[in-house]
Amino acid sequence: MYKQQNKGDDTMKPTFILLKNSTSTPFFFVVPPLDLKIESEQDTQIFKIIDVGEKTLIGNRKAERITFSTFFPNLKSPFFNYLLSATPSGCVETLTKLKNDKEPLTLIVPEFNIFFKCYIQSLNFSIIERTGDIDVEISLIEVTKNKTLLDVARGLLQR
Repeated sequence: MYKQQNKGDDTMKPTFILLKNSTSTPFFFVVPPLDLKIESEQDTQIFKIIDVGEKTLIGNRKAERITFSTFFPNLKSPFFNYLLSATPSGCVETLTKLKNDKEPLTLIVPEFNIFFKCYIQSLNFSIIERTGDIDVEISLIEVTKNKTLLDVARGLLQR
């Protein structure tokens, strides 16, 4: 049965995990982002035809993108968790290494049923306040399978 929560109760805090492969140590975002942006676009082309108007052609879908921002808490912060995270600078080093390795990652957010195969497209770090926290903005781009010439030939043979 559904139980209504009071304003003073804790709300659901999703778990954000970045995983390189099944044998690697997962990277936990200790402070989950407040906002998550998922972009999904389609290739389109619009043609103007005299006496008819505009006609739209729909192409293939583009790679999806997920963007969010959070922060890495200072060791003295109440948000810091000794079990799940390293120092803020250690978190920066880990994410930078994951980006530079150019290997596929998986973003897992079980509460939203998100299992997103991706690469890190961009990372932005900043220290705005003198708290020792490090703000991070991360943009992930979907891993898409590139069609090879062989795939194209097989597709033609299947027709």
